[in-house]
Amino acid sequence: MKKFINIIFFVLLAGITLLSYLISTKPAYAQYVDNLPLIFVSFILLLALFIAIRKIIQQGQKIKQELFISQRAAKIGSWNWDIKKKTIHFSDTAIKLIDIDDVESPLSNTKFFSHIYKPDRANHLVKLKAAMKYGKAYQVEIRCNTQRPFKRRLLSKGEVFFDGQNQPYKMIGMHQDITQTVIQREMQERMRQILQNIIEHENISSILSKICTAIHEIESSLYCVIYLQNNSVSKKDLTLHYDKSLPPTLIHILNSITIEDSNSEMQQTRRQKNALYIDNIAQEHSWKSANLMLEPLHISAFCGQSIFDNTQNCNAVICLYIQDNLIPREIIDQILAMASSIAAVAIEGQHQSDNQQKIQQQLYHSQKMDSIGHLTAGIAHDFNNILGSIVGYTSLAKRLAAKKNDEKLDDYLNEVVIASKRARDLISQMMIFSRSEPSKNISIDAKVVIKEVMQLVKSIIPSSITINHHFEKDINKIRINPIALHQLIMNLLINAKDAMKSNVGEISIKLLQVKLDSYKCMSCHDSFSGQYVCIEIKDSGSGISSQIINHIFDPFFTTKEIGQGTGMGLAVVHGILHDCGGHVSVLTKPNPDTSFKLYFPAISEQEKTESIDSLLPDEIISIGSGEHIMVVDDDIPLSLLFEEIINSYGYNVSRFDNSQVALQAFLTAPDDYQLIITDQTMPFLTGDEMAKQMLSVKPELPIIICTGYSEHLNEELANKIGIKTILTKPVTINTLLEWINRTL
Repeated sequence: MKKFINIIFFVLLAGITLLSYLISTKPAYAQYVDNLPLIFVSFILLLALFIAIRKIIQQGQKIKQELFISQRAAKIGSWNWDIKKKTIHFSDTAIKLIDIDDVESPLSNTKFFSHIYKPDRANHLVKLKAAMKYGKAYQVEIRCNTQRPFKRRLLSKGEVFFDGQNQPYKMIGMHQDITQTVIQREMQERMRQILQNIIEHENISSILSKICTAIHEIESSLYCVIYLQNNSVSKKDLTLHYDKSLPPTLIHILNSITIEDSNSEMQQTRRQKNALYIDNIAQEHSWKSANLMLEPLHISAFCGQSIFDNTQNCNAVICLYIQDNLIPREIIDQILAMASSIAAVAIEGQHQSDNQQKIQQQLYHSQKMDSIGHLTAGIAHDFNNILGSIVGYTSLAKRLAAKKNDEKLDDYLNEVVIASKRARDLISQMMIFSRSEPSKNISIDAKVVIKEVMQLVKSIIPSSITINHHFEKDINKIRINPIALHQLIMNLLINAKDAMKSNVGEISIKLLQVKLDSYKCMSCHDSFSGQYVCIEIKDSGSGISSQIINHIFDPFFTTKEIGQGTGMGLAVVHGILHDCGGHVSVLTKPNPDTSFKLYFPAISEQEKTESIDSLLPDEIISIGSGEHIMVVDDDIPLSLLFEEIINSYGYNVSRFDNSQVALQAFLTAPDDYQLIITDQTMPFLTGDEMAKQMLSVKPELPIIICTGYSEHLNEELANKIGIKTILTKPVTINTLLEWINRTL
């Protein structure tokens, strides 16, 4: 720059000297003729002067342009404040940063200060006065533009210059746009606080609302809402979470149009992995009808981001509704990324908490079922002993009634037998809880069990609910444990009753035989085909909603209130049905009915149905020849019964109610006994332990163990010990005599 100025100076000086000489020494005409070379040289010098000046101006413009570009890239603008004239000169970038429309530099003090956000003015003046009074460096953060929702954050820095009287006369400084830095700092602080709330297990609804509140408080031109995937029973699969300051008009629009319309901006976001930007939301189809309501809110743009879990399922959608669309895209991206990350952490934490609670609940139910199992096992043992006495003495009584030809007494005793049969089946059902009795599938006529269950449920289903049934003729048999089928049908009938809240309605039961082709199971989702026996149970209740129908077979899933259901009913149905190769379909619609169809593989061959009534002997199998049998049972009435029955069929019985005494008697004369019949669960010495000691002395000795319940003794262990068989109480006379005859 100095070089060009020197050239201009010397060129001007030479030109002036030359012209002065020409004018002073020659007449006007002669000087043009005689001094043409000098004139030409003067012209060349003036031309060089013009070119040099033009080059200086161009270089100045280039420097100014480069400065503008660099300031714009760095988001920096310079200013120069003439304190005495009360005017401020701003660079072009500085004018843009303070968002003052249609105004050129310089500005008056008053004009500039009026464009500082009102809450920031007091702090700005304090810093400014301190700099002017003490000569300190001036630095302050301010927000500009009070006319728009978006407030740009600026860092204002400056230096004061003083005159000879030590009075401030000028201040030079710059404005730097720090909006993104400030928002990032404030978002990080607010998100850190929310993260602490997450750690403290605050409710997910509260967490999401706090995220929305934080965004709106940090940048008031943004309205944030979060749609959360709802896993509970609800009419809608999404719930809306938002800041309490959200305008009611906007809440109404979001709750109606946005959720219901599949083409809304939220639903579009939900279907894609990347963020969705809409610069003019008023033109969106779903918003056109609400455009008049939106005008006072100044909402013009939208940005949304889906939140996915580890399996890439959409858990939530976070939406930002933007006023006047003035916020830079990079700031929107920054806010959306931080909010999405924290929301994802909160949702994942809630899912883990829900899973933990579910596991704890399942553990509680498992422990409760285990306790029921132990309690049932103890009851079953004692009850089977009592039941054995009832069945045995009833058998003896029927023999006496037959001798006296007393038909009425025989009918009464038959009723006792029927009641004993039901008690036996009840104990077998109870033993399911203890898991000591393996499932035994046999060929049965389903109609017999259905009728029995219908008779049984009359006591628990009110008379205002009608039960109708229709059984087709010539239905094939099915292979299933009768007790399991009893439980399965009972569960469905109770569910049907519960579905009719007013206790008024109708339940229909149908037994059909169908041929299916590629039918899909509602529980296991496998396809199945062929000949099936179908049991359909239909009710006129409230139906099952589409949101929960896929979960009804899940263990512990229930829509009933606490204390009214465990959520195990249909899970048991699933287990029983698939154990025998069956499947299920569910037809439902919210009001008025639900239909459960149970499909069992039909047995084509005519298998013999196992007799359910086998408690009493049909005829005497054989008569003994005085063989010596030891009977050991701590239940005295039952041991007396065994003694009387076995003696009456030609055998010689020695009865003991103490296993230790019995063992001592055997060890004294082991050859005196041809057969041992013993209970398993006895004090001091169990049946299998007594058997081990007896067999160590006499290995060929046949031993039969009768038990109502044993936690550890099974057929495999009995075979290893050398025990002939295990009979489950109550033992029928036929079974007992058959095994005595087979063993001896």
